[in-house]
Amino acid sequence: MKKLEPLVIVIIATLSGGVVASNNTTLVDQQGMGNTANANQVDPTAINNLIDVTQIGDGNFSSSTQSGDAVSNTMIHNQEGVGNMAESFQQFFTEVSSMEINQAGDANDVAAEQFESLGSTQELNQSGQMNFMAITQTDTEASSIAVTQTGDMNDAIIMGQVFDILGSSITLNQIGDDNMAQIGQQSVVELSSIGVDQVGDQNLFVSEQIMGVFSSTINVLQSGNMNEVDSDQENGVTASTVSITQVGDGNFGGSLQEDTVNGSTVNVSQVGDGNLGGGVQLVAVDSSVGSVSQSGTMNMGVTQQAGGTSFAVATLTQLGESNEAMLMQITATSVTANSLQNGISNMLSISQMSNALSNATTTQVGDMNQHLTEQTLDAQTAIATQNGTLNIGTILQ
Repeated sequence: MKKLEPLVIVIIATLSGGVVASNNTTLVDQQGMGNTANANQVDPTAINNLIDVTQIGDGNFSSSTQSGDAVSNTMIHNQEGVGNMAESFQQFFTEVSSMEINQAGDANDVAAEQFESLGSTQELNQSGQMNFMAITQTDTEASSIAVTQTGDMNDAIIMGQVFDILGSSITLNQIGDDNMAQIGQQSVVELSSIGVDQVGDQNLFVSEQIMGVFSSTINVLQSGNMNEVDSDQENGVTASTVSITQVGDGNFGGSLQEDTVNGSTVNVSQVGDGNLGGGVQLVAVDSSVGSVSQSGTMNMGVTQQAGGTSFAVATLTQLGESNEAMLMQITATSVTANSLQNGISNMLSISQMSNALSNATTTQVGDMNQHLTEQTLDAQTAIATQNGTLNIGTILQ
């Protein structure tokens, strides 16, 4: 029988001397193990070019590059097998160009980058287990990254959209258990969004928008048990929103807005039992809202606003039994705390310390509930309503 040797294909399409490198096509089809395909289209005026690589087998490597005013260019990688690696780079001004990578199998890797991206897209799909991808868009306007991973123990590290991000988006869908995703947008983020949907158990999602965030959003939906979300907006956040929704038991959902937060909102919503949800806004928080809503039993909700907070609102709603809630507003001016618990044996604590012009409203409906409201300094208002039997309420001013 003839022995199959690993095949290496290197294709470089370059032109110079003012010639336009347009309408070029590179097609690679490899079957077997340990194959390598390198496809490069490099030219200052690379327009309407196509790279299409297909590899079927295990341990294959595919790398492609389009660089130099890459306009309306397309890259496609298709790999089937185990332990494959795909790299795609569109760089030095990428306009209305697309990148697509599809991998089916286990233990596969993806690395993708678009540099100076305008109206460009990345679509990456992995099915299988223990897959990994790392994705970047740099200096991005009206561009998008869409990721889908199906299977267990997959990782998606979307190092993200960095340096002057305008009107761009990242969407991630993970279906399976024990998956992890990390997404970032940083260095002036405007009118941009991160959207995440994870279905399964014991999944982890971490995201951040930092260093100048304007009118941008992070939306996270997790369905399953023992999942965790950490979403942060930091270092200059204006008119931006973090929204976390979790359906299931034993979940953790937390969000932080920190260091000059204006007109921004944190919403955490959890449906199920034994969940922990929290929203924290720190250091120069102005005209912002922190909200936690929980439905179920034995849940814990925390909302904190501190460090130079003004004209801010903290809201916490719990529907169910044996829940615990804490609302804290510290060193603040003209702040409001609203809380509602409907059920039995709930506990609520509101602390408004070292504040001026604070308002606290507590409503508990049910039996054997307890609440404590503490306020210090001047112009404080506390209102408590309890409807039921054997309830206990304390207000300290």
